[in-house]
Amino acid sequence: MKVGDLVRFRFSSDEAGNPSLVGLVVETDKFLYLDKAYVKWNPTQLGSNKLLWENVDELEVISESR
Repeated sequence: MKVGDLVRFRFSSDEAGNPSLVGLVVETDKFLYLDKAYVKWNPTQLGSNKLLWENVDELEVISESR
């Protein structure tokens, strides 16, 4: 996973279960032993300009950046 990839949640849960929830990876980092991605989620689902750190293991890439 890299900056510019479009992602969605791999597993379904409350908000994550919505297939239209798509995000853009704006940064990646490692915290302790976990790979994390800073994701900007589409504003219609989580409010405007929602940026959240997510576990890379919980995301799947749906479109890779160049």
